[in-house]
Amino acid sequence: MSFARKVLLPLAAVFQIAGSSLPMIFGWGETVSERSNALSTAIVPAGWAFSIWGVIFLWSLIFAGFAATRSTDKAGLAEKVAWPAIGAYTANGVWGLYTPMFGLDIWSEVIIVTGLFCAVTAALIAGRASTKTKAEIFLISMPVALLAGWLSAAAFVGGSSVFLGLGVAMTLPVLLGILAAATIFASAVYFAGPSRIYLLPVIWGLSAIITKNLDGGEMMIVYGAGAAIAILVLLGVMPRRRA
Repeated sequence: MSFARKVLLPLAAVFQIAGSSLPMIFGWGETVSERSNALSTAIVPAGWAFSIWGVIFLWSLIFAGFAATRSTDKAGLAEKVAWPAIGAYTANGVWGLYTPMFGLDIWSEVIIVTGLFCAVTAALIAGRASTKTKAEIFLISMPVALLAGWLSAAAFVGGSSVFLGLGVAMTLPVLLGILAAATIFASAVYFAGPSRIYLLPVIWGLSAIITKNLDGGEMMIVYGAGAAIAILVLLGVMPRRRA
């Protein structure tokens, strides 16, 4: 297990960044932005929302470095989180390589959902740990929860593009239904126990959906995303009951 924490985890954190960067550097296929624009729906966030990846990448590297350098007697939480974090980072790297070359299709959605499952698993393990130092909260629990939150949003809004590519009509009721499903999913995950920071990237993505639709878009999407934000903010300030 220590091999995974000390070697595989840092490699996966680097691969996560490399997978997203290499296609752009070497001009492999089309950019993710071009792929997204070709299948854009009213619930795909405005472009500025994706800047959150910079924070995720940096914090992931810091987490991986912190976990790798923990002594064996102090690495309990890092050991528990290592494998699901490796899975999440690897899936993100694979998605970054796959999508420019093959586009947003059912397999790209399978990859991102796989990453979501791993990230949520890591966030729940870290969030539910009975005792954590301040360093473990900031350097383990929070970065994996941030990633889990953003992938929670991405899996749903990105799924709308995949459905569009498969020929499903992305009507207003369908889009509102996806927003509702994303809100229910995020609420359920949050109550299961990750760090409160889990909610922030979901709210961030919803805010970007609102700004996109304020400029000649669907006002019902604005209202739906606004309602979702209000619900998540309310959940965030409410105390959670621990088992």
